[in-house]
Amino acid sequence: MAGISSKSAGGLENKIKYNGKELQSKEFSDGSGLELYDYGARLQDPQLGRWWTQDKFAEVYVALTPYHYAANNPVKIVDEAGHLLRDGTKQNNIIATSTGNIYTRTSDVTGTDGNTYRVNGTFKEVVVYTDKGRPITALQMVSQYVQQQSTDAQGNTIYTPATNAPINVDGSQNCHGNTFADGKLVIIASEGNINTILKEDGYTSKGVTMENADAFTMSYGFPYHSGKVKNGEFNSDHDLEKPQSTTMEKEKEHTGYQPDGTTTLYDRKGTDKQVSTKVGKAANGIRTMTQQQATDLRKKNGLNTSNKAKGKLNDSPYKLEGQ
Repeated sequence: MAGISSKSAGGLENKIKYNGKELQSKEFSDGSGLELYDYGARLQDPQLGRWWTQDKFAEVYVALTPYHYAANNPVKIVDEAGHLLRDGTKQNNIIATSTGNIYTRTSDVTGTDGNTYRVNGTFKEVVVYTDKGRPITALQMVSQYVQQQSTDAQGNTIYTPATNAPINVDGSQNCHGNTFADGKLVIIASEGNINTILKEDGYTSKGVTMENADAFTMSYGFPYHSGKVKNGEFNSDHDLEKPQSTTMEKEKEHTGYQPDGTTTLYDRKGTDKQVSTKVGKAANGIRTMTQQQATDLRKKNGLNTSNKAKGKLNDSPYKLEGQ
């Protein structure tokens, strides 16, 4: 089979192999290499069939190994990249600019054990960019901690730190952050910013069916909810809940569903826009740079250079720190 192998062209070698992933091999000067498959967020050892890095939701999936992939159910659950402007490195970081604003959020959540837990989160406001460079307001988590509600001997309500709370909480994202930003951000659903992402990241609703859909939105004036679709399987996030496999029928049973709204399926025709840059600082899948650096970057790549971001924190549970 040498005539059709990856080495049939002589010195050339096709490194795109299993699952369409690149094999990291022979990248060192002595001819050796990692011999690992690059899945973007993590590297897989093909000899062991295992991952070398922990899943980012390891603290949420407490009943699973921290090295799992797609909650050990890759047939139904999709673990893939999002669609905002990225830096083109192997880490594929989303490009963002900090506004300097800090927001806090405190929410009470009922756990599976019936107890009440208080989730406290701190976020910094950032601006991210569509494939065409248009700025969109988002929030990036800085820190989060959980407390359990209880009653003291005098009957007063108290809160104590809870390190292993049996609740499915990941405040680093919301439904739009799960759908469009790898679950790394909270994307604000106001002033048409979700419609802007759909338009400028190559989504179309024409002729889309369950079989070829990549995403769905539920709209009531503007898209208030969204989720991923893959081969007819739905994946969504409801604010402080973890992303989960679901169905359109289940989504319509959720407390936030608007029966007079519109549900739309979308197929993404475009691919992730990447720009070559290492300016700023990259951490946890986000490359943060100054507004001037972002403006120069977009101008250099022929992208929309407006600095007026879409999406504002008007009526929301997020409050400026100190308010």
